[in-house]
Amino acid sequence: MTRVIDFLDKYSKLENLIETHYNCGRDNCVMFLARTQEFKKYYEQLNYCREVRNVLSHNPKVEGQYLIEPSQAIIDLLDKIINLIDCPTNCYSICIKTEELLTASKDSKLLPLAKSMYFKGLSSVPILNYSRVIGVLTKSAIFSYVVQTERPIEADTVVSQLAEYTNIDKHYAFIDNDASLLQAQAIFEKAYEHNDKLAMLFVTEYGKPEDKLLGIITPWELIAKK
Repeated sequence: MTRVIDFLDKYSKLENLIETHYNCGRDNCVMFLARTQEFKKYYEQLNYCREVRNVLSHNPKVEGQYLIEPSQAIIDLLDKIINLIDCPTNCYSICIKTEELLTASKDSKLLPLAKSMYFKGLSSVPILNYSRVIGVLTKSAIFSYVVQTERPIEADTVVSQLAEYTNIDKHYAFIDNDASLLQAQAIFEKAYEHNDKLAMLFVTEYGKPEDKLLGIITPWELIAKK
């Protein structure tokens, strides 16, 4: 029954961490965590942990033995949740850094930029002004510009001419560079819950549009970290 002691110790550690990190009371704090946007995916597992803990803590032993013994899987789950809270992976550590990105400015020539997007397989490129995101050039923006203005892309066509098609919309959001991986995942999940396709998170120091762009996170970076 050594797993019982291990389970109860880890459950208590989890409660302490939740109290500290979320500034909530100890009563039912595990279920408080399970209802947060970041951890709601673990709701059923955490509720099961709570029930097991209650059985072990509030029921007498039978002939010196606990009524149940937690599985190794449930103990591993507690370890995972504890690690996610105590040692979270932050957004900056997983983002594609700005210096690795193809970016544009208002004065960038559109034709060579579009060619680079095509050959690199990119559907969107951040438009920067003094390192700050002021828009996003996408394949659809280029298409809309050509169709609606009935103008060809000339050698001297620049990105600023597509300004009305490159605004930052609901498909993009900003996030603090110190935000956790779980927070980033929660933003994407919340968007999909509302049937919005969030294509990219812009990582900045404070998660504000006026901050310098540090990098981007797409769903692919999150999948790679799962």
